[in-house]
Amino acid sequence: MNSINRFYTYAICVIKLFFACIYIFFHKKHLYKKNIWLIQEKHTEARDNGYFLFKYLRTTHPELNVFYSITIDSADRKKVEIYGNTIKADSLQHYIYYLSAKNSIGSQPFGACPYPVHWVNMFNFLCRKDQKVVFLQHGITKDAIDGLKYSNTRFDLFTCSAVPEHEFVCDHLGYPQKNAKLLGFCRYDNLSSISTEKKIIVMPTFRKWLTANNRERDATNVECDKFKESLFFKSYSTLLSDKILLKALSDNNYQLIFYLHYSLQSYVKVFDSFSNTNIIIASRNCYDIPELLKTSAVLVTDYSSVAFDFAYMKKPVIYFQFDEDVFRTLQYEKGYFDYHRDGFGPVFNNVGDVVNYLIKQMENDYKMEYPYSKRAKDFFTVRDSNNCLRHYEAIKELQ
Repeated sequence: MNSINRFYTYAICVIKLFFACIYIFFHKKHLYKKNIWLIQEKHTEARDNGYFLFKYLRTTHPELNVFYSITIDSADRKKVEIYGNTIKADSLQHYIYYLSAKNSIGSQPFGACPYPVHWVNMFNFLCRKDQKVVFLQHGITKDAIDGLKYSNTRFDLFTCSAVPEHEFVCDHLGYPQKNAKLLGFCRYDNLSSISTEKKIIVMPTFRKWLTANNRERDATNVECDKFKESLFFKSYSTLLSDKILLKALSDNNYQLIFYLHYSLQSYVKVFDSFSNTNIIIASRNCYDIPELLKTSAVLVTDYSSVAFDFAYMKKPVIYFQFDEDVFRTLQYEKGYFDYHRDGFGPVFNNVGDVVNYLIKQMENDYKMEYPYSKRAKDFFTVRDSNNCLRHYEAIKELQ
């Protein structure tokens, strides 16, 4: 975003904040009495814990004034609109509801904040004084992310899904026990019905140093050329073009779905040349992550917390960590989770080993092996379909 566009964006933001405050001044009693629950994920998506909590609340507690914020052009908007109370993200209504909400709920650290989130957060002092901020999380916290420390965030409710994670959030991130609750993830209620197909899903996490300037559009040619020089591109292009793997996919009628992280989706076109009958380069606008996870037989990832979702379903995981030293230096420091000791699958740093293991396991229809199955069982001590219910009760207790 250049300086002119940034000035324009911030100016519009100030104008919306001004008019939102004026509106609230005249309608404060009515708005506060509604006790609005405002839920949001990334402002373009509804496929995470926020969406599943919204769906649950709208179907089981229609008496609550629960609203979901999402952009008009989002591929996920239609499935939200089914449940009503959908508002346009970053609209004046969004600003009004954000400032006057009783509960600001989000799967991202910025809660239900309008865009530009980091800037709007500077005006949080304008929010309702008794507003509660609920962090549903996007993925299980496992790395030492200082930005999530209690001193920096002070969420009224920080939800966790496993005992080791909860202990880490309290001990390392400094969250009081009353703020950090072991509730499970709302989206895990959706993982009880699984129909595995002949699909291999490859889902690497993002790299801060590779993210395009604008994640909402295709990367520029200059950005793509630079991206092609990265170890990330070279490693995955080698995997996607491996002749032995391609033959195994064809012979066994398997599909490999390559799904880039939201922050790297700008580079999807860079991988289009690897697309064929058995390899799909997935755009986030065309594929739903929860359904991909439920239907895939095996997951290949690197450091992504999506591995926990797969392990929760007792399905095999492969870790492809070709740049561990760089990742730990430039992105996230290691937390309590050691992939070699605690991981839900083998850890490899070269394409050959990944391919060999994929083919070997293909013959066994991808069953989770010991000791990885035991690790998954020990990590998730609670497996049920009451995650959304626990969230509802915990948020009600905040009042």
